[in-house]
Amino acid sequence: MHWTNRSSRSSLLLLILCLFVLGIGCKKSVPPITVGPDDQIDDQDEIRLFYPLVVGDTRHYIVTGGDEFIYQTVEVVERTAGPEATIEVTTQGGTHSEYIRWSGLNLISSASADHAGGYMELEGPFYEGAGWRKVNNSDNNSIYYIDCEIISLSHSLITEAGPFDALVVQEIKHSQYDPFPEYIDTSYVYYAQDVGIVRWDLGSILIDLQVFTPGDGESE
Repeated sequence: MHWTNRSSRSSLLLLILCLFVLGIGCKKSVPPITVGPDDQIDDQDEIRLFYPLVVGDTRHYIVTGGDEFIYQTVEVVERTAGPEATIEVTTQGGTHSEYIRWSGLNLISSASADHAGGYMELEGPFYEGAGWRKVNNSDNNSIYYIDCEIISLSHSLITEAGPFDALVVQEIKHSQYDPFPEYIDTSYVYYAQDVGIVRWDLGSILIDLQVFTPGDGESE
């Protein structure tokens, strides 16, 4: 979930970029069709089901071209604002940790255990058209920001892990570094209740959930 820092890319991003350059099994991105109820999800417990934080939860993903990686929740600590989790991410390049927390109705990810420099993955309440800025690293010499919008509360899709009705977040990344022109890239993230992320659509590359194994651990 944490791929937006300009100065420090994770091994997973490097893997994805390599696949893109090599052109392995590329698929054209197709924007999801908006279906389902046109209402609002504002109940905290219901919102947090879109990314449950339970010790032992394991999400096994497959990348276009055949590479795989695993997200496993190894620790959860209850805080006043919501649970904080340590996620162990295993890729072909090794293993690293990411940190996810719920703060009220908002899901925030970070590369550091103290949650410094977090990224707003989800902002509640949820309704079609809800938008927020995930990251803004713009300065006097460059532009880099990611704008997010919920475009569907219930989009039907099928992955190797099975069929899901997912909340769909469109992420539009703007970047411009002098003297180059502005570049705009669009991707989609699909969240299913009781599971979490079931698909990343990065345009040329799909990352699909292959297996989800729910954990049975208790929060501290």
